[in-house]
Amino acid sequence: MGDFNTCLLKGDSRSRRFRSTAESYNLHILPLAATHNIPDCNPSLLDLMLVTVPASVSKFGQCAADAFSHHDLIYLSYKLRPPKAKSRTLVQRSFTKMNLDCLRKDAQAIDWSVVTVPDSIDEKIDLLNSLLIQLYDVHAPLKTIKVKHLSAPWLSDDLKDPIAKKNRAKSHFNVNSSEANRAKYQIKQNFNKKQKPTSKQKKNGKTKMH
Repeated sequence: MGDFNTCLLKGDSRSRRFRSTAESYNLHILPLAATHNIPDCNPSLLDLMLVTVPASVSKFGQCAADAFSHHDLIYLSYKLRPPKAKSRTLVQRSFTKMNLDCLRKDAQAIDWSVVTVPDSIDEKIDLLNSLLIQLYDVHAPLKTIKVKHLSAPWLSDDLKDPIAKKNRAKSHFNVNSSEANRAKYQIKQNFNKKQKPTSKQKKNGKTKMH
């Protein structure tokens, strides 16, 4: 879509070569009237729209822009179906229902002194990790979950980072509801509201931390 600097109203070799090239790539040229008009010159068709599936075109056309250009403005509405998001399988631990008292009891029963036996620091770390994983396997075992609903396509990394900072500020406020923590959280919250393309929050007249 744009100015291809080749007038298709002419039956010269240049226009024929352009049409042949478009056809070889399975591209269809949408029909338009002359799009370039200069006083005392013949109109020309320079601005073109090429598509692969004409049936997916819902609307197209042109309109004059004499106030600022000799070219017409061309427009196109194309029906596109976003690809269906594929589900993902994740393996993770859940710490939400972990019994901390039982965890402490089992941790105290472990002989942690064995970590000091190896001379190599790498072996010490491997041994420590092994003991910790044994604890986690008992109190927070690995679970396989299938994620069907992925993040919204507009939720880019530039938005995820401020959201994560807002969530951390919320956690700090929940632990210590001081005015300083409240102010920090509200700053992060207001910034996120401005960044999101749409706001799903509804005001209900009550003060509530979301």
